[in-house]
Amino acid sequence: DGSVERKERPKLQCMVGPYWIVPTFFTYPIILIVSFWTARKVMYQHVALIAVWCTLTFIMILSLSLVACRNPGIMYRHAEMPGEEWLWNDQARTFRPKNAKFDPDCQAVIEGFDHTCPWTGTGIGRQNMCAFRVFLGSLVACLILDIIIITNPF
Repeated sequence: DGSVERKERPKLQCMVGPYWIVPTFFTYPIILIVSFWTARKVMYQHVALIAVWCTLTFIMILSLSLVACRNPGIMYRHAEMPGEEWLWNDQARTFRPKNAKFDPDCQAVIEGFDHTCPWTGTGIGRQNMCAFRVFLGSLVACLILDIIIITNPF
């Protein structure tokens, strides 16, 4: 019949960005060292403080993992213009929607691209932005709580 069967493109489940070495050998170790140091003092605190600290630390590590290992919104290449609002991108040699930008570090067009974060090792886009914001919020909360716990004389 002459028709070509098209296979569905696989969905990216887990990936790392161009700076994967930074979270692997710097961000995670710093978080774990500070967490273990704080854990030695938090053991003697009130049970509610222990629960809050453990929860915040878990959320921080989980959200960092979700940012670092999740597809930020990398778009497939489009040789033909899929819609009227799409623009040609010379660097990626593909059409892209207006809300997508080419990330020179990731060498890909990322939907909702914000920036490339070396601390998380990847580009920040539409698909990992929520986890990135949770990571930042939990990082600040953990930092404040760790300082309070470590400097508490009790």
